[in-house]
Formats: sequence, C-alpha cells, structure tokens
Amino acid sequence: MMASHVPFVHTIEDCRQLRAHYLDSKVIRVSLEAAKTVAPHLPGKDSVGRWLDAGFDGYPVAVHGKKGAIPSYIRTFDPDNVMGNAELRRRPQIDVVRPVIDRALSACMKLAASWLTVPQLPVADDGSRNQLNCTLAQATHDWKSRREFRGLLVLPLIFTAKDQLKGRTQWRLKLRAARRCYDEATANVVWVVDSKLDDQEGRETFRKRFDALIRFHQDLKEELPPKTTVVAGPYWGMNLVLWARGLCDYPAVSLGSGYRYYLAGGFRRAGSTRVALPPLRRCAIADRLLRDWLAETLQHLDPEDRAFKEFNALNSRFSLLTERDTARDQVAGFYKRWFDKIASAPAAGRALALYQDLSSAYVLGKYLPSLPKSGRATLKPEKVAQDLMLSFL
Repeated sequence: MMASHVPFVHTIEDCRQLRAHYLDSKVIRVSLEAAKTVAPHLPGKDSVGRWLDAGFDGYPVAVHGKKGAIPSYIRTFDPDNVMGNAELRRRPQIDVVRPVIDRALSACMKLAASWLTVPQLPVADDGSRNQLNCTLAQATHDWKSRREFRGLLVLPLIFTAKDQLKGRTQWRLKLRAARRCYDEATANVVWVVDSKLDDQEGRETFRKRFDALIRFHQDLKEELPPKTTVVAGPYWGMNLVLWARGLCDYPAVSLGSGYRYYLAGGFRRAGSTRVALPPLRRCAIADRLLRDWLAETLQHLDPEDRAFKEFNALNSRFSLLTERDTARDQVAGFYKRWFDKIASAPAAGRALALYQDLSSAYVLGKYLPSLPKSGRATLKPEKVAQDLMLSFL
C-alpha cells in the first residue's frame, strides 16, 4: 500500500535514505536542478512516481530581488534570461514565455515525470507577479495539450516572507490569483510551503504563525475545486499537523536533514550534524554537550520507562551518530516511524492520535533539564512538541 507522504529528493544521500525508508511513497519530488546528479540513483519509475519541478522559484535578482548569476539549470531552458526582462514582467506575452515553458517542461519529461510543477514565480508581497504567473499557467496548459501530457500538474504556492501568511488581509487576493492560475493551467494539485518556516526552532512567535498557516489551508480548501489534491511542506511537524487535520492530502517530507524548503538555486548549508530525540519529537546537534545532556537526562528517568530505553539507546550509539551519514539515517528512520505511527490510525482519528503523541512528548520534556544551545533552536525540551500540540486546540 502506498503511503501518503512525498519525499523531496535533492542529493545522492537523499536517494539512499529514500531507498532505506520511503519506497512505499506514491510519488517523490525531484528538482530539475538536482536531476542530473540524482537521476541514476532514483528508484525505477514503475515503482515510485516522479514529480519534476523546473525550479522557476530560483530566478535571481531581475525577477524577485535575489542577487547573483542565473543558476546553470535555468540557463538550460532560458539561455537568454527572457524571464528577467522588466518589460515582460509588466506586460506578459504568452508568445514570449511559451518557448521557455516548452524547454523547461520538456526537460522535466526526460526523467519520465508523472507529476509536473506548473512554472510559477514565488508569492510576492503585492500582486506584481500575478499576471506573469497567469501567463505562465496558460503556456503550461498549451504545452500540456500539444504534448498530450496525461499526468498531474502541480500549482506551487511558495511563500517567501512570514508576513505573507499573517492573516486573511494578506492572503485573500493571493488565493484568488492562485485559483485563476490553477484554472488556467488545468492543474490537479496545489503545493503550499512557507519557505521561511523552520518549525523546530521553537520561537515564541510560532504559535501565531502555526494558527495562521492552519487558517490559510482552511481558506485554500474552500477556494479550490472539490477533491483537489493538496501537498504541504516540507516542515518538521506542521506538515503532519495539516495532514492529520485533513487540510492536506500529502505531507512533503525531507530525508534526514533540512525539514524546510529552500528556494531553488539557493545555497544549502551543510550545517551541524543533528540527531533525532525520539521521545521529544525533535532534533538536536550531536556534540559533546548533547552527550552530557543525555547522561544527565537518564538520571531523571525510570529505567523501565520507554523514554529511558530510547535515550539510553541513543547514548550507547552516540559516537557513531556524530558521523553525518549515520545521523541522517537515524533522523530519517525516526521520522518515518513517527509518520507510520500516526498513519496507522483511521483517517478520522489521526488528529487525536498526533495530539496525544505530541502531548506525551510535551509532558516528558517539561520534566527534563534544558537542552544545550543548538543554533537557533529552543533550549526547552518540550517547546517544539508544545507548539505543534497546541495547533490542535
């Protein structure tokens, strides 16, 4: 039976984690940017469907305020930087963008795509990209008709600033514009992600942001035609919250690192090696300070408790888990087991199952010592689970 998650594949290491843990996926997402590297390492197209994304959100400064040269993958379908023309953005012409769309989607089809992202620029604070995105959607429909593409088209809604999802005043017109593009492209799926949300940080503002994201998905569901498929994320936990509450059909998931979305063409920092803390439903940097924390934490727990056994197992393997590849496998494996646990509940009971799961992590975390400083993540062991848990209330 195919599981209702969509792994996002960027690297060869992602492919290894995909094969180890996520071969029950119905579809995996691969960007055109990564395709050249990962294509030989992907599962066969007959075993797992492929969603290809040309990565129009990676256009640089001329389009959405990002400095730098045009990424090489964009030059493969827009060698003359047609999309960077200021006049085109003011007065979009379908005959001008059509060749770019044709080359981009045809390049994606070389990897036997069953899903294709409708080329779109990310959501802007104002409506300045609406007409161009609509024209891109029209050109996508034309390509689909000429090529007789029988797969699914995915309309992306990629938010690039937290205030874009602050409230209905900010997103009301964006939803209308998205519905128009959805109709023009004759899309089947909508993918929504807040690229500025790293929901493991545990910031004090996250409660409001989580609540707003839920309300947005509720409004999106009302705006879209019935039975439209919705993909949400990748995030660490809010993708699971939205899925458990019936506000998306597929949570997008990362494969052992990241657990957020980075715009195409951007630089992804390797960052510190992180491990999952399964009883707390969160991660932490795998360094000496965390090992000291584990030793202290074990003193607070009953050896018969499941949490003690999980933390003890982590402590006994800690030297191995400081190695990046081993740590990634540990995180990916934990995340898949977490998903499967919630998925085992009937659809109508998943919200309660996830709420109870997060409540247990919150209660445990309140009892434990503060975590060592871990980048920008909260030091409160319970905070990540608490914020996600309260999203059900």
